[in-house]
Amino acid sequence: MIAIGLMSGTSLDGIDAVLVRIRPRRRTYAIDLLNFVTCPFEEPLLQRLRAALPPNTGTVEELAQLHHDLGTAFAEAAKQATSDMPIDYVASHGQTIWHAGEQHVTLQIGDPFIIRETMQTTVCYDFRSGDCAAGGHGAPLVPYVDVLVLGSDEEDRVAVNIGGIANLTSIPRGAGPYDVIAFDSGPGNMLIDAFVRSRTRGEMPFDRDGALARAGRVDDAALDAMLAD
Repeated sequence: MIAIGLMSGTSLDGIDAVLVRIRPRRRTYAIDLLNFVTCPFEEPLLQRLRAALPPNTGTVEELAQLHHDLGTAFAEAAKQATSDMPIDYVASHGQTIWHAGEQHVTLQIGDPFIIRETMQTTVCYDFRSGDCAAGGHGAPLVPYVDVLVLGSDEEDRVAVNIGGIANLTSIPRGAGPYDVIAFDSGPGNMLIDAFVRSRTRGEMPFDRDGALARAGRVDDAALDAMLAD
């Protein structure tokens, strides 16, 4: 199968679009990366998205318009990632506007039907809502795929994802899809980006290539305290 995956995280750095070939391989899948693009949000849309996030409040009208406009942005990102190969489906996570995992309540926007009409293919979407409806917390969403793609019969593994929020999946050797433990482990790029924006007075939206972090010095006492926790 040829698929496009779309993701915009809580850090709002932009829309990632990936084109992949997925092939069954014994108990797992072989995934070939064919293309990858990151499409930055246009500044007006970015500011409207930030204004819609807690603790801000908005209107139903603005949320509906954002749902439409973000769907259009997702569709444009999918077009940039595509090639002359027919696409079997597009998977779109959507932008999380509200999430209360313990209450199994979540809301993602980014109209999937605009993506469908633009790409003329099947669209899978709103995975957090599916997980919450099944009794999950809606986050993290990656453990099932982590064990399929990264599991090993020879060694225990831990997969760490530092997105807007950091999460990890503990994968014991020989584990099946329901033998793993996964959880959000703390803040990630969302707070780092906010710190960089604050310290640079908005001149830098994020620490590109980690240049600012590399220029600093490790606080060994703080690091030791965190590693000991």
